Amino acid sequence: TRETARREPLTYLVKEIQTAIAACVHTVLSELRKATTLVDWEEGGSPVTVEDCASKHFDASVRRRLDPEWHRLRPSAKALVNDLKTLRILFQSLARYDAVQFWRFLQGLRSQSAGSRYPSMWLLSPAANVLFRRARERLYVVGRPGAAGATTEGATAKKARTALLVPVLEENPKWALLRRILGEVRGLWAKKLRKSTSPDPSLLYEGGARVLVMVADDRTLDVVRQYLSEGAERTMTLRWLRYLEAFNERSRAISRGQGGVNVLTEEARLLLEEEGRARNLLFGTGSAESGRSSGVFRRKRDEIFAGLMRKRRRVNEERGRGDSGIGGDVGLGEVLD
Repeated sequence: TRETARREPLTYLVKEIQTAIAACVHTVLSELRKATTLVDWEEGGSPVTVEDCASKHFDASVRRRLDPEWHRLRPSAKALVNDLKTLRILFQSLARYDAVQFWRFLQGLRSQSAGSRYPSMWLLSPAANVLFRRARERLYVVGRPGAAGATTEGATAKKARTALLVPVLEENPKWALLRRILGEVRGLWAKKLRKSTSPDPSLLYEGGARVLVMVADDRTLDVVRQYLSEGAERTMTLRWLRYLEAFNERSRAISRGQGGVNVLTEEARLLLEEEGRARNLLFGTGSAESGRSSGVFRRKRDEIFAGLMRKRRRVNEERGRGDSGIGGDVGLGEVLD
C-alpha cells in the first residue's frame, strides 16, 4: 500500500481572494486590539496573527483570550470577534466551494450585514472591494468586443451588444484533481488486466476498480456525483442557471413595468439575457438560428477572454517587478472596457 498526497495549484483569482481575506483579517484584528486595550494580546508567548486565520480554532482562540474581559466589552467589539469567525469560514469555503457557491455565500454575508444592528466594517474596506471583484470575476466578466466584432444589424442591435457578459464559471480545483486521479486509477486498472494471463472474472465488471471518495457532507457528495457523471461544463452551467433564476427575480418584475428592460442597469440586463442563454444551452432546441447566434456569441466571448488573459499576464509581470499591492489592483471591468 502506498500513500500519495496530491496538491492542486491555486488559480490566479483564488490567490487574489486569499490575499484579500488576509487583509480583511488584519483590519479586524487591528480594530479589535484598539477596542480591547485591557487585554494582553502577547500573553502566553503565541500572539494571534493573520496566518492563523486558516486554522479551524482561530476565532475560538481569540475568544479565549477575551473571556476574562468579555462582560466588559462593547457590543461593537464582540461583533468584531464574530467577524473573525466569518472570515475564517470564508477562507475555508474558498477551498470547498465552486465560483457560484462562493459568490452566493459572499452576497449572503453582505445582505446579512446590511440588516444587522452592528454591520461588519470589514465589508467597507478596500480589501473587501477586491474580494468581491475577484469573486465575481471567477463567475463572470462584462466586456466590450472590439470594432472587428461589431454587427451591422442597425443602431439598436449595435447599442444592445455594446457590452457582453462572459461566463467564466471557475470550477473547484479539487474537482479537476479528482477527475485526473480517477483517470489514473482507470489506466492502472486496465494495465493490470492486460498483464494478467488469467484475469479473475470478478475483476472484469463494468466500471473498473472501485474507488472510495470521502467528502465532508451530503451537499458536497451531490456536487461531486453530478460533476463526475455530467462533466464540469454542464454541472457549472446548471448551477449558474439556478443562481440566475433566483437573482433575476427582481429584474424580471421591473422589466414587466413601464419602460421594460430599458430601466434596468446594463449589468442587470445582461444577467437577465444570460439566464435565457444558459437555459437554451442546457435544454435548448438546437435550431439553426440559435446555432448562428451562439456562434457569434462565442466569437465575441473568445475575443474578450483573450484580452482578459493578455491583461492578466501583464499584471503578473508588473507584480514580478515589485509593483504589487491590493490598493492598486486593476479590476477586470477596467481591463475590458
